[in-house]
Amino acid sequence: MATKILLIENDQALAGRLSASLEATGFEVRATGDGKEGLDLARDWSPGAVVLCVELPAMSGYLVCQKLKKDDGLKAIPLVLTSAEATQETFEKHRTLKARADEYLLKPYEPEALVEKLGALVGLPEGAAALTAEEGEEELVSLEEELGIGAAEGEPGAEVPGLDLESLPDEPSGGAPGAAVDEDLRLLDDAFDGI
Repeated sequence: MATKILLIENDQALAGRLSASLEATGFEVRATGDGKEGLDLARDWSPGAVVLCVELPAMSGYLVCQKLKKDDGLKAIPLVLTSAEATQETFEKHRTLKARADEYLLKPYEPEALVEKLGALVGLPEGAAALTAEEGEEELVSLEEELGIGAAEGEPGAEVPGLDLESLPDEPSGGAPGAAVDEDLRLLDDAFDGI
């Protein structure tokens, strides 16, 4: 029997791509873009793992994660948390909470990265047709190569100056954007401790 993966993802196009890749690998997939429906599916369908997007309408993925990990019947289900808005630092702080995910992925990510994370958490299906980065990728060719022309006379061609990364600031100027998120995560953790 195929391992069941519950995909709670607000981006329908991404959910379709991920579902297709997971199914091609041998997983059984159900997808929803709603956090409450995702919680109900987790209870009723008993998935082997949950892939949860932070940016959900009505109920954030962080709140869904809290509810999954505080529920005695669901807390053992491996959970991969994904986000387009979080940073690696935000995820590192989330890892310190009591109700945390098992793995994290920052968007955009390739379906292969998700398959790899799920494979590590629940194992790949027997005879899995695991996707490789080379499958389905097109070779990038420049217009000059395609048309068989070289750089025009007087153009620098390969003489492009390098970027001095050492001269760039480490942090963007302004306040610390992650501070509000850190405070929100702390408040959520404290609030759910009382439940």
